[in-house]
Amino acid sequence: MHSRRLRGRSWSLKSEMGKCPGGKRVMLKGVFGILIIFLIFLGGCGGGGSTVANGDRQGQVIVSLTDAEGDFVTYTVDVVQLNLTRADGSLVETLPMTTRVDFAQYTDLTEFVTAATIPSGWYTKATAVLDFSNADIRVENDIGETVSVTHVQDADGNPVQQVEMSVHLVDRNGLLIKPGMPSHLTLDFDLKASNQVEFDQSGNVTVTVEPVLIADVDVQTNKMHRLRGPLRSVDTQHGFFSVLLRPFWTAMGPGHAKFGTLQVHVDDTTGYEIDGAVLKGQAGLEALAGVDPLTGVIVYGDLDVIQRKFQARQVWAGSSVPGGSLDGVAGHVVARSADTLTVQGAVLMRNDLTAVFFDTITVKLGAGTRVSRQLSDSDETIDSISVGQKVLALGLMDLDSKSLDATEGYARLMLTTAKGHVEAVDDPLVVGLTGFGGLPVQRFDFSGTGAEYDADPENYTIDLNGLDLQFIAVSDPVKARGFVAPFGHSAQSADFTALTVIDVAQVAGIIHVEWLPESEFSFEEISDQGLVLDLSEAGRFHHLCRAGVVTDLKDIVGPVQIVADDDTDGVYITNVDGIHELYFDFAAFVDSLQNALESGLKVVRLKARGRFNDSTATLEAFRITLSLRSQAP
Repeated sequence: MHSRRLRGRSWSLKSEMGKCPGGKRVMLKGVFGILIIFLIFLGGCGGGGSTVANGDRQGQVIVSLTDAEGDFVTYTVDVVQLNLTRADGSLVETLPMTTRVDFAQYTDLTEFVTAATIPSGWYTKATAVLDFSNADIRVENDIGETVSVTHVQDADGNPVQQVEMSVHLVDRNGLLIKPGMPSHLTLDFDLKASNQVEFDQSGNVTVTVEPVLIADVDVQTNKMHRLRGPLRSVDTQHGFFSVLLRPFWTAMGPGHAKFGTLQVHVDDTTGYEIDGAVLKGQAGLEALAGVDPLTGVIVYGDLDVIQRKFQARQVWAGSSVPGGSLDGVAGHVVARSADTLTVQGAVLMRNDLTAVFFDTITVKLGAGTRVSRQLSDSDETIDSISVGQKVLALGLMDLDSKSLDATEGYARLMLTTAKGHVEAVDDPLVVGLTGFGGLPVQRFDFSGTGAEYDADPENYTIDLNGLDLQFIAVSDPVKARGFVAPFGHSAQSADFTALTVIDVAQVAGIIHVEWLPESEFSFEEISDQGLVLDLSEAGRFHHLCRAGVVTDLKDIVGPVQIVADDDTDGVYITNVDGIHELYFDFAAFVDSLQNALESGLKVVRLKARGRFNDSTATLEAFRITLSLRSQAP
């Protein structure tokens, strides 16, 4: 058996463990055994600072954050540090100040965090520190109520305060910084794989954190990027403008360029909403040039890896920015009665630049509410807003009644994600709806959604909008991005219009199974050919999640098995009482598992990531983490 190098990936464990080993197995003991994989690809930026000697030549790096989907209504923590270490040991700090982030809001977006000018050279290590001391983490219980997490712990049961995560950027995956060659580092925090949620008999919630950051090298992402901050300058002749970064909920105040500056390219297709006025192309750019300096701006667009530029799809400015002159509420409409919306999982952005999470908020609409649609200049009315739609409403908030008055404000239809399983392959596509965004379908009241018949979540219709979906079959899990049909739409109209549809069966998924109490009967078969799961004693979790679409493994006919993905260099981990062993050879991993079970150890939890074949109920895994205990705690 030989060592296998991670092709196209960089990896490491805790920073205190030193250099990346090259052998077939790695063992450590500590608070966390963390596998971290970073994405590095090219972009462009300016600004920032460094702790390295002033004589070095300078280069540029952008750092962005995103998230894989999880089970959380909100997952808000403080990012304390984002540091890079050069090959000579010099340390560069890229994050100028502690930044509060709700990772649950970034499953469909990537946020630009900082743009730093740093000394040129090879960087071999990156470190991120998350602070959980003031965390706001909330999940839904079995009856759909939002519950605050009462305890956050590590894999050994110790309370979590700060978590330091490091990665070694080795060989050709080292981060090269040089003049004129900006680099872009994106960190993808996988909530599903990083957190274990457990309810006790009293309904209290404990989250066990084992952070996992996932990415690939030099891959063009299909997620939109968001840029937020005060406007710095506009060049109407050459078609671009510059923004001082203020990521997430950082105050929009004038200040200096602590987080750096990013240039935004526009064209004739770029849409604008400036102080409520909807514009497009050159007219929008000229209007942007006329606003006051340091006006708040939010930009949605795409990072072009090849041309190394950020191309805007839509620009908001002035009072159209949440937290500008008006309070903003973002969330999904779970019910509508006349002109009043009930918004679930709502984030309130105050005009004093604070942000607060609420379980539900009511939003009052009126004849004076100006309605727009994300990535569109179409005419909309308040009737365009229906159940399931993700909205961003701007108005005046009454905290006592938890109500936002948007009767003279704005309401914006945001891109919405609908998830489900295919019931009939037709146009419109018919799906059994499982939810919108991160909310399960049980949270939505579809009363009034249709003029004759209300939307039926068991037979929810999706207008394919000309999309070719020949690859989709009945029972396939799907994920559609688009907009919900207007409230009270006719029977001839579909319930949802898709801009994109993803056959989730074609993307990587995560199998997550726990056995509580721990079990010696977790597998029907164990061999070099694979693991066949025994789910008879599985606990609360026995699910497959693909792009946020969840499948109960117990609903699958026949045995579920996990095999190695022969086309990808895999990483297989056993965690025995806090001691992690890493294998790059599946056979060696299986040998270790068999020996552990024969010695009396019991399986607690399994997480495996890879491509799931529905016809054979087989996951071709490139990563497996298996937790075992020597005795009950």
